[in-house]
Formats: sequence, structure tokens, C-alpha cells
Amino acid sequence: MKTFSRIVQVIIFSLIAGIVINQFHSQGMSWRTLILPAFSKYGLVETNMIIVSADSALVLFNNKSTIFIDVRKNEDFQIDHIPLAHNIPSSSIMRADFSDFDQVIFKNNVLLYDQEGDLERLKLISNVWPSQGEKRVYILFGGYLSWLQNQNPVEFDG
Repeated sequence: MKTFSRIVQVIIFSLIAGIVINQFHSQGMSWRTLILPAFSKYGLVETNMIIVSADSALVLFNNKSTIFIDVRKNEDFQIDHIPLAHNIPSSSIMRADFSDFDQVIFKNNVLLYDQEGDLERLKLISNVWPSQGEKRVYILFGGYLSWLQNQNPVEFDG
């Protein structure tokens, strides 16, 4: 019985340590973002948001099944970006200012990305994204930097 008790203590300690380390890590995920999918699975929270890795994003890119949306400032987008990505700065999205953009974008699955993958901000953006029907909103974990680290294709405008 002592052995079982110690195993449970080690597991609980490891879980708590992992959560604490994750919260202070620069690429760590918010505990809310980690827990949200568990609730949405059971219908407590409804969301079409899916967090994907750079590898999964490359599959979406190659299948041409998803429109990539760069939410960085226009100046950053003009330097370099994921090929065929559309630049809709997060400030425009948060103001729901979509008048300058092709409405076809909102009828497709989209992948949102910023520079570093700020999941809290991207989650907020995904909640106001005007997607229609059963369309999914993907978020690139690690942002554009993870795309670059994977040596995925890049387009240079500058």
C-alpha cells in the first residue's frame, strides 16, 4: 500500500510541476486553452478551433484545403510570410472590419497564425472570426516562427 501511495504522489507532483513549468515557458499553453478541448468534446463549450503543429499545417498547406491568414502587422507580412497567405491584421479582426477582404475567405477552413503563436490572442481572434457553417479555424502552435523552424516554404515580398 505504501508503494501505491508513493506512485500516486509522484504522479500528482509531476502533473503539478508540468503545469507550472508550462505556464512560465515562453511557448507554454494557457491552462484554459489546454482544458477547453476537454469541455468542448462533451458539448459544454462549442468551438471549431483546432491547434495544429507546423507539420500538420504543412499538410493543410499542401492539400490546399485551408486558407492561411497571417494576423501580423502589414509591415511584418510584407517582409515574409507563408506562401498564398492572406494578411488580415488582428486589429482589423478584433474590430470586425472585413470590408476590404474577399468574402470567400470566410466560407472556408482557415489557419490563423501570428509571429510566435500567442494562443490566448489567437483563441480570442478565432472566437470573433466570421466563419460560416461547419468550417474549422486552425491555429498554428508556435506561430510563424515554428513554420520557419520546420523549414517550410516561405514567400518574400521585400
